[in-house]
Amino acid sequence: MTESSKEETKETSETTSEKRPTDSEEPTREKRARKSAEAFVPDDFKHIEHQVVIVAGRGTPLQDLEPVRASIEALPVTAPELLAAHKFLYPSQRKPPKQRIKNDILEFSGFLPKLQEGQEEKDVEESDDKLESEMGSRAYKKTIAELKKMCDVFAIDRKGKNDKDGLVNALLDFLGEPSESLLKGGSKKHPDGKKSKSRAAAQKEEKDEPLAFGQMPSDSQLQTWARYFTKVFNMEKATIKVALEVASDKFGVDLKDKKSLLKEYLAEAQS
Repeated sequence: MTESSKEETKETSETTSEKRPTDSEEPTREKRARKSAEAFVPDDFKHIEHQVVIVAGRGTPLQDLEPVRASIEALPVTAPELLAAHKFLYPSQRKPPKQRIKNDILEFSGFLPKLQEGQEEKDVEESDDKLESEMGSRAYKKTIAELKKMCDVFAIDRKGKNDKDGLVNALLDFLGEPSESLLKGGSKKHPDGKKSKSRAAAQKEEKDEPLAFGQMPSDSQLQTWARYFTKVFNMEKATIKVALEVASDKFGVDLKDKKSLLKEYLAEAQS
């Protein structure tokens, strides 16, 4: 091989070795900017996240109870007790938009659903017990101070109820089946603004026949019994369920159909 050929081969080898990357080197690449992907949500479904499923309850809608409506409207939408009340009524709902909190609360009409025609009494009782147990479990997790605040948000009469049992019972009695009789100064009024005669007061003039065991008591007889019951039992611990069982044993007849009326009489007897 001539000298010139050797030199050409050496130059070619050096050029090739300069171009070939070593094992420790990696080819450099320009990184592409990653685009942020947004989940596609059809326009028709964007509002669903903020909707609350409000089941028709067995009681009066809160917006139709003047003391409750006034209490709710008086609170600012940022009030912690207002958000706590919303979360208690709708535990599965995410934090709602501020403009919906008051409306959701005022549309509530009880956690006990409306009775449907043809429902078996046993099924209704089992369902009610389950719902009351669930609500009671959540209520007992709150402090006495929190329970008092929540009762005040709903304008519930908590007179004489200072321990946790009494406050939980007052809260569940009202929220299960909202009624004006369970509110502070809850006297019903006619549309013209005049106070109406309470059902209990209107029935005081009734003359009842002596009641035999096993007969259904009249409303005035049940009201009289409720007054005696509140004097004998500790009403901070006695639930409406206990009162109903005692009354049924007393009269020898099932009084489940009189539950709402008995609850009203017990509230009146304590006021």
